[in-house]
Amino acid sequence: MGGHNDNQRWERLLVWLKEQHGMHIGSDDLLVECKDVEGAGRGLFARKACPPSSTLFKVPVGALINADTLAVIYPQAHHSMIAILWTLRSDHTYRHYLGIFLVTHYRG
Repeated sequence: MGGHNDNQRWERLLVWLKEQHGMHIGSDDLLVECKDVEGAGRGLFARKACPPSSTLFKVPVGALINADTLAVIYPQAHHSMIAILWTLRSDHTYRHYLGIFLVTHYRG
C-alpha cells in the first residue's frame, strides 16, 4: 500500500500549497497526516484526538479545485461535482465513506 511515491506526492502538494498559495502547514495548522492505516486504507488521518467540529486544515481559496476554478482554465468544458456516500460492512462493523468527485467533460 502507499509507498514512497505517495509520500513524495503529499510532500510536494504541501510545498505547493505553502509556496504558491500561502497555506499554513505547521503542526498547529495542519492537524492531519497522509498515511496507510491497516483496516482503513490510505488517506488523511488526524494526528491527535480532536474535538467535534475542529478545523483540521484550511485550504486557501486560490488553491481550491472545483467547477468554478476549472471553468476559468477550461472554459470549453462542462464541470460538475458529484458526492457519493456509501457504507461498507466489514467484520460486523459499518464504515461510512464519502467520496467527492469532480467530473470534467467536453461537449461534443
